[in-house]
Amino acid sequence: MSDGEIRVQQKLGQFYLQRAQRLAGLVGLRDLLGFICDNPLISTDMASEIVAGLIESYLVASESWWKELISSPSFCRALILSKSSNNSFRHEYETELAKAINRLTLQFIDRFCLPDFGVNWEKVILESGVV
Repeated sequence: MSDGEIRVQQKLGQFYLQRAQRLAGLVGLRDLLGFICDNPLISTDMASEIVAGLIESYLVASESWWKELISSPSFCRALILSKSSNNSFRHEYETELAKAINRLTLQFIDRFCLPDFGVNWEKVILESGVV
């Protein structure tokens, strides 16, 4: 493995580890509601998609170092060419992501869904502090 591939693996491991740690510490919707306007899935009424989009916005907000790194063409090339799917932290991240989506989707449904399971967008907006 070349030095570039080793660096890519290390940075990718750092990326997945940081995400897994942030997800493990994410316990409630309150941490996510501030990202409601950043969520591209705002037009959906599927609770799990809304929660997944909010989680992604939450994670991306703390990843300026990663955005800087992937702006480098040489790093991106090495990232694409590396066998990054074998990263040991990726499994931990995906496990924590699944748990967070399940946990927070349940909270979202309990808190923001109507009796017919439609989304009460007024309540979402009010609790998010957007208005």
